[in-house]
Amino acid sequence: MSGPTRPITPKHNEAFMEKEGFVSKVHRKKPHIKPMPRHIQQSNVGKSIIRPRVEHVFADQKAQTRLFIRTVGITRATTRIGLARACYDLIQSAGAAMWMTARNDFAVFS
Repeated sequence: MSGPTRPITPKHNEAFMEKEGFVSKVHRKKPHIKPMPRHIQQSNVGKSIIRPRVEHVFADQKAQTRLFIRTVGITRATTRIGLARACYDLIQSAGAAMWMTARNDFAVFS
């Protein structure tokens, strides 16, 4: 049997990210029975600002395509997500094209 024999923990993920040069966007926990230090609190606030921007796009895609992934295998799931993303991009570009056309038509009549 190949592969790791022990489960991968969040510490392993953080170490991998640091080794590969990624910046962690994971919130830090409050120390047990102590108040959270001010610098950690501010760091968590900064990380929280980014999340809604990213999640809003994915929630919009999910709602428009009624995406519910229940597949066996990462390849199929990745394919379904990719197709949903392509549909979302088409809808967005069609909406932008219609907006530009309506704007140009309005400019002609004014």
